Amino acid sequence: MCSVVFPSCSEDEFAWGIQDASYDAFPNRSQCQSQFMSDRVSFPLLAIVVNTHPDELNAVIGTAEPEFITPFDINIVGDYNVAGETWNILPLLKKMGIRVLSKITGDARYQEVCYAHRAKLNVVLCSNVAIQMAQTMEEGYAIPYIEESFYGATNLNNCLQNVAAKLSISLGDSVVVHELQEPTERLIAQENADLYIALAPYLADLKGKRILLSTGGVKSWSLILAAQDLGMEVIAATDGKTTEEEKAKIKQYLGEDGMVLSDTTPQALLKVLNQTKADVLIAGPGNKYPSSVTFRDKQVVNN
Repeated sequence: MCSVVFPSCSEDEFAWGIQDASYDAFPNRSQCQSQFMSDRVSFPLLAIVVNTHPDELNAVIGTAEPEFITPFDINIVGDYNVAGETWNILPLLKKMGIRVLSKITGDARYQEVCYAHRAKLNVVLCSNVAIQMAQTMEEGYAIPYIEESFYGATNLNNCLQNVAAKLSISLGDSVVVHELQEPTERLIAQENADLYIALAPYLADLKGKRILLSTGGVKSWSLILAAQDLGMEVIAATDGKTTEEEKAKIKQYLGEDGMVLSDTTPQALLKVLNQTKADVLIAGPGNKYPSSVTFRDKQVVNN
């Protein structure tokens, strides 16, 4: 189904949203309105949740046009953005000369989803949630997509480089390509230098610490690289809510000695912790933490 969520909004804001959303996109008007009212959650703006059936997706995307387009327009697709991770990345993309045309994320606006079909590239941040959406847009609007992560320096560097490279291939103009790729590399070099200075006081204490990672989706593999950026070692990771491709990444990044865990019950995690002598358990808010181990909630760390 396709539902539009109005979190913590006034009745005026709710009315605005109903008017903003084309009724043509939702044949069952009363059911749509009921869904609006029942799905409120704690996001700061209108949230769009599309559990994508192609017909429902096409009923929304392509129903409006942006005021203007550029050769460097992209969409960010699939991140819940609960902790505001995406907000930290938008300034970097702007420095590259990239415009985020639409955010099909937890804090999206309905209108920007309507004109997402004018982007030149979809950047998918959560394959488990959004890969079908990206594939449907590729089929319907010839928009290519890449699967990326914003977690950790290595992942973010790769993401920015891949965005520049993919847009360059699509544009095929050597002058425009130069204008995009050169500032991207300069930006990465400067941001990495600044990051190293900021992290320097902590790296000695973090080096060699052993982590059990209990999360899901894109974070299951991307946080492995983020920990490695800090000199830490992920010795085991859970694979809940991951695609087959993401499971393969987990195994690749953990290496031969790493453990991939499917059982995420407290008893199973405690058993692995006792066996491996891990220093830290990093877990998401949906996990049930074993009470006898030091842990860090990834939501708290992001904030």
